[in-house]
Amino acid sequence: MWVVVYHAQGWPQLPQMNEVVRVFFSWGFIGVDIFFVISGCVMALTLRRGDSGVNEALNFSVSRLARIYVGWWPIFFLYWAWLGYVGQLGPDKDLFNSFFLLLAPPQNLVTAVLWTLTFELYFSVIMGALKVVSDAHRERRVKVLFLGVALYVAYMASRQRFEPENIMRSTAAMHFWASPLLLEFFGGLLVFEQIVKRPGQSWRPWLAAAVILFLVSAIYHQFLVRHPG
Repeated sequence: MWVVVYHAQGWPQLPQMNEVVRVFFSWGFIGVDIFFVISGCVMALTLRRGDSGVNEALNFSVSRLARIYVGWWPIFFLYWAWLGYVGQLGPDKDLFNSFFLLLAPPQNLVTAVLWTLTFELYFSVIMGALKVVSDAHRERRVKVLFLGVALYVAYMASRQRFEPENIMRSTAAMHFWASPLLLEFFGGLLVFEQIVKRPGQSWRPWLAAAVILFLVSAIYHQFLVRHPG
């Protein structure tokens, strides 16, 4: 609902809205980040069900992709019909990538917010590949992937490649294949693994870590970067 209200573009103009409420909903895009972490936790739970191996990985991938596409395709045709009806189905609309949820500039998709579902499809493919590996080795590979993406993101950030004036030099890796959003997904998966390993642990260290990370993130966004997204 945080994200839904954020995308309801008329709400900032409501004069009677409480300022605290207005500020709260202006940060609604953070709900997407929270969702990606939760998605990682759910995927980790799903991976633990059943055996590992090539056949299991294929079955897992087919099942996940089918679930996503079956949910999306009826909505796609509704978008297609509506855009055609209002005369907005121009050559700039990438129907092929919209239909299959493939990488494309958000403004060229039938709806810009479709990029989140494109990431979910990507996450499912990654999880299918990890399903080939046994549970005992899967966490180690996720940690390697997490570290690799983190180093790449840190390197690009140090070169100010995420700043608005440098956005035209951005690569597909920056925005998708090795996006910072992958760290949220892998982070959710690793958090789940820690909870499963130590089910009786105290909530206090988790709260302390959350507060510290929140403060570090707030300082980074406020003082160290001009483009928080």
